[in-house]
Amino acid sequence: MKKEPVFLIDAYGLIYRAYFAFIRNPLRTRDGRNTSAIFGFFKMLFRFIREYSPVYCGIILDSKTPTFREQIFAQYKATRQKTPEDLHAQIPLIEDILAEMGFSCVRLDGYEADDIMGTLSVRAEEAGHDCYVVSSDKDLAQLVTRGVRIIRMEKDNFRLMDSDAVKEKWGVSPEQIIDYLALVGDVSDNIPGVEGIGEKGAARLLSLYRDMDDIYAHLDEMSPSIEKKLSQGKERAYLSRELATIKTDVDIDVGIEDLKIGKGRPDRVEALFESHELKSLILDYRELFGVSSGTDKADKETASLISNEEDVRGSYVSVISGVEFDTLCEKIKSVSLLALDTETDSADPFSANIVGISFAFSPGDAYYLPIVSPDTDCLDNSFVLAGLRKAFSSCDALIIGQNIKFDLHVLRRWGLDLSGPFFDTMVAAWVLDAESGNFGMDFLAERYLGWKTLHYTDVVEKGSDFSSVPLDIATSYAAEDADVTFRLYEVLEKELLKEGLVDIFYDIEMPILKLLTDMESRGIRLDADSLRKFSVELDEKLKDIEKTIYACAGHEFNINSTKQLQIVLFEERGLTPTKKTKTGYSTDISVLEELAGIDELPRLILEYRSLFKLKNTYVDVLPSLINPVTGRIHTWYGQTGTATGRISSKDPNLQNIPIKTEEGRRIREAFVPDDGFVFISADYSQIELVILAHLSQDQGLCRSFIDGEDVHRATASLLFSVPVEEVSVEQRRIAKSINFGVMYGMSAFRLARELGIPRKDAADFISAYFEKYSGIKAFIEKVIREAEEQGYSQTIMGRRRRIPYINSKNKTQKMAAERMAVNTAIQGSGADIIKKAMIEIEKLLKEKGLSARMLLQVHDELVFEVPEEECDVTMRAIKSCMESVVKLSVPLRVNVESGKNWGQMH
Repeated sequence: MKKEPVFLIDAYGLIYRAYFAFIRNPLRTRDGRNTSAIFGFFKMLFRFIREYSPVYCGIILDSKTPTFREQIFAQYKATRQKTPEDLHAQIPLIEDILAEMGFSCVRLDGYEADDIMGTLSVRAEEAGHDCYVVSSDKDLAQLVTRGVRIIRMEKDNFRLMDSDAVKEKWGVSPEQIIDYLALVGDVSDNIPGVEGIGEKGAARLLSLYRDMDDIYAHLDEMSPSIEKKLSQGKERAYLSRELATIKTDVDIDVGIEDLKIGKGRPDRVEALFESHELKSLILDYRELFGVSSGTDKADKETASLISNEEDVRGSYVSVISGVEFDTLCEKIKSVSLLALDTETDSADPFSANIVGISFAFSPGDAYYLPIVSPDTDCLDNSFVLAGLRKAFSSCDALIIGQNIKFDLHVLRRWGLDLSGPFFDTMVAAWVLDAESGNFGMDFLAERYLGWKTLHYTDVVEKGSDFSSVPLDIATSYAAEDADVTFRLYEVLEKELLKEGLVDIFYDIEMPILKLLTDMESRGIRLDADSLRKFSVELDEKLKDIEKTIYACAGHEFNINSTKQLQIVLFEERGLTPTKKTKTGYSTDISVLEELAGIDELPRLILEYRSLFKLKNTYVDVLPSLINPVTGRIHTWYGQTGTATGRISSKDPNLQNIPIKTEEGRRIREAFVPDDGFVFISADYSQIELVILAHLSQDQGLCRSFIDGEDVHRATASLLFSVPVEEVSVEQRRIAKSINFGVMYGMSAFRLARELGIPRKDAADFISAYFEKYSGIKAFIEKVIREAEEQGYSQTIMGRRRRIPYINSKNKTQKMAAERMAVNTAIQGSGADIIKKAMIEIEKLLKEKGLSARMLLQVHDELVFEVPEEECDVTMRAIKSCMESVVKLSVPLRVNVESGKNWGQMH
């Protein structure tokens, strides 16, 4: 009888892979603990168990003490970065959970996991078991034999590798992998290898010669350059071979029977997952290990969370008859809560056609109303639209949605304009934990409900859209969206209340959501012809700069090629590189700005790049984005795009058009109002410094704003001990950089680079600044101290942002967290104030019967389209409203201008 195979899992390989998969948007508990490694590791483990159903499975870990390889070569793995603190903290928890599941975790002091896997793979094969080593580490390919294979994790799949697969991937047989690594080296382990011998070269040598000994026995047959490299690197090669060789005879007291998966303790496993808010892993665990929760009630609750359970799907209703539609409309009119979601044929809210609408009125009570279906006759479109208009006109319900702004656009263009009130689960999740970075419904369902949703790609074939999905599948998918959204509301609403964030959500974010929807729908008019003319001018400018660059360099080259630019700057011109990347020395903007002070060519390259980017990002692109129906450009405003609370803009991003350059002004001039209208721009003056003065209560800074002084000139007067009227342009420039820099933790190094002054002078300026403005220093220290104690920073209006690394022992992480804490208090407060102003202005315009339309929000600036005859009264109303929207200890001041295009203002 064939024996069960043995699986050996390289635990740290999977743990590190899991952690860094979420490095940009780490998974965290609500109190800030990073759970990326735990979640990702067990997701991969459970996927592996589903595919291979192991009976014998050892979890193999590295030694906690130095290994024998470090005794051979002190620099072994010395180049590896230290394990991040929040990853290090998760490893013992992973081991605890594995032990409670019944897995054997194996490690031995002095040896790496590779050596233990090598030894156990030999023992398994000798005992008649097939053995599979689960790892992506190429070192382990040397273990492959007839009875030992590798299961390699590649993207989201497991790839089985035998001898042929090893040969195909690396060009050498498993028996030659050690010699291959000895020649090539291994950057991650700091195995030196032979300098100048790459992967292809090593594979070619081993195709001609049996092994490294054979290669060195035939040096006389090789080209002079190869012979020289090998001769000079011989000592390193043999050292590398010793380091790369996996031991297969480690004296470890573990037998194959010890690797048999035990019964485990489900209650402890589930408690550990629950304590780290990983509900979806509980569901996976119960499903894979056949675990019952122990109570009928809990089992029913679990079943209700699993999205593909028959009883849950069976409760979803397709609305395809007049009677069913009438019942739906009556529900809409009678309930106090309803969740809503649309299905469309496109992801563009300004062109998508509606395919169907789903509704949920309580958990599990969900309906799908198809408007278009490939296999069912749908109700008449005009009949449905008229019925829904009537139902919603009598509806007082709180309307719940996930990214509901999209649905509002689609429904409005279809003919159904909803007035709210609204509850957006995506925005609620962001208000609760802006640092999470992931607010998609699938993720939120797993995080807050432990619910595994049907994904769009599960039901819609590639290259198709939702209109092609059969009704039964469409109902399961769409009704589930509404159902999950309703359930998320129930959880998130309680969390907002518990965290004291109800006011921010209902008084700021929900009114802003409706206002942003209106602004997006209005769009803004663009004079496409003026941009086309400007594009021709830019072409000529770019050609002239190209010629100047070539003359300066002494020859032509591809200006957009990083490789060629590296050669020109660092080899031909002999400039000193300041930053290194994987592909050589960096030529990014920060490097070019530094080099521009000492050489003309980097300055010209910067100018070329700036014009090239403007032309290709805005000048040539904007005319193509004019909506053919409205004749206007419609940007999309993101509420959840930043952690500070600032509104972002995309498709196109109208917030990043340069304001200080002639080219930026020319682009803005192409934005024009309708005939008979003018633009009004209202811009908060130095709002972040005003907020800093209010929060810090620094007497000097407060006095400057109260007296209406030029704050940068006043700062320069203090720093340089000169009367205000004698402050020079250069002194004011230095003061301005410090005013805006130090509040966000600008270092002396950065200030020196920005001002082009010695680092010591920059450090002296910062010291002098904090000496003169001691209240600011005390405020910054207070914000950091409170963030250390509470784990979050907050704005004037009470918005909170978690600061994950505020107590990190890693100096770089700690400093970044401190800057984040201060930035949140200041910039986040500014974001809240501009949002509050937008809401109040919209109310005021309606109260006064003014026809002004708010079109754009660009950080601290608002742009309105106003009938010419109402311009003066509207300007006064906007200015008064913005300056009085919050009461600070220093005055808020607003600059208000009007013009026939956006570029005329400022």
